[in-house]
This record gives sequence, structure tokens and C-alpha cells, in this order.
Amino acid sequence: MKRKILCLFICSLMLTGSICGCESKNDKPSSSSEVVSTVDESSEITENKNDESFEYNGTFNEEVFRHIIQDINLKGVKVSMPCTLADFENGVTIKDPFLFKEDSMVTYSLSYNNTHLAEVLYYSDRELTDAELLEIEFSGISISPGLFDRDKFSVGSIKLDSDYTLLEDVLGNPTKAEFDGSDGYYKYSLSEKEYLIFYIRDKKINSITIDIK
Repeated sequence: MKRKILCLFICSLMLTGSICGCESKNDKPSSSSEVVSTVDESSEITENKNDESFEYNGTFNEEVFRHIIQDINLKGVKVSMPCTLADFENGVTIKDPFLFKEDSMVTYSLSYNNTHLAEVLYYSDRELTDAELLEIEFSGISISPGLFDRDKFSVGSIKLDSDYTLLEDVLGNPTKAEFDGSDGYYKYSLSEKEYLIFYIRDKKINSITIDIK
């Protein structure tokens, strides 16, 4: 399990160079069509577009998890898990596969108009063909966009770069945590196959992984 978490952490950082503090992406999409959901930049927790009555109350359960995975915002690109490449509009592509052979997991860079948004994860011992990418549901998503426009990336309306204490206010105590007071991660699990991991750096939410395998 530790190795799996490490793999997820590595794939959330490898394409953006954030381990070294280096950033290579300085341009992000500004809009999309039917899948667009605008993130409210004035607050760290916003109302869900599809269910404005939903409220987080410091409890993590299946209802909260299902709500969160339907409300993933990548700078205007709305993602609902599970999804395939066919669920996105024109301009959203998946490329640059990286295969973790020991863990039978392949990651693909999710981009919009050739600008990086996130990595998508699929559990397989091989790369998927273009046709399969349009049909096979991805097992997860890992969000680590770099330094630019990070406040426009969120899951369940929890934004990147929010203070880590927001997690307990919204979701309650984590199922598992490794945190030294500044860096580490909080993990919220429904099961071994369904969970959220919030990676923390300098007391801020640095990247997020969602797994629905």
C-alpha cells in the first residue's frame, strides 16, 4: 500500500516538476463549452453547481465521496468520475503515457489545447490504444497543475493551495494521515479501492489524487 501511495504521489508531481520546485506550465485553458463549471475564486468552499443544497459538515461518507467525484474542476474543465476521453469536448487530449510496471498502472497527461491539467490513472500492464482511451473508464485522476492559476483547480469545491486545516473542517478526521506539521498527506477512504488523498506541502494542499478503481 505504501508503494502504491508513493506511485500516486510521484505521478501527481512528475509531469510538473513540483518536487524540485520547478514549473513548466505557464498557460492554462480559460474556457470550455458544455463541460465548463466556473470556480468561485472568492472563497475556498463553494456551492456545487448541480446541487446547491449540499453542505459539507465535517463528515466523510459515501454520499460525500460521490458528490466530490462529480465535482472536479480543472480551470473551467468539469470532470465527473468515472469518465473516458469520449466524455470530454474537443481540445481535451490524453498523451505522454507512463507505465508503472510493478504496479500495473499507467498514467496519461490530461491536457486542454495542449496545456497540462492533470494525470489520469488506469490500472493496466499496457498502454491503451486511442480507441480504448475513448471507451475505457479511467480509474482515477491526480491533480498537480504547477504554480499557475492553482486556485482554479478544485475537487468538491476544495481548492488547491487551501490551508490543510480546511480538510478537517469539510471532511472531518482523515482515515489515515502522515503529516509532520508542515508536509505529508491526508487520506479519506471508503475502501481500498475508493479514496481521496490530499498531499500537503508547507501546510497547503499541494496536489490531490482521486481513486475509484
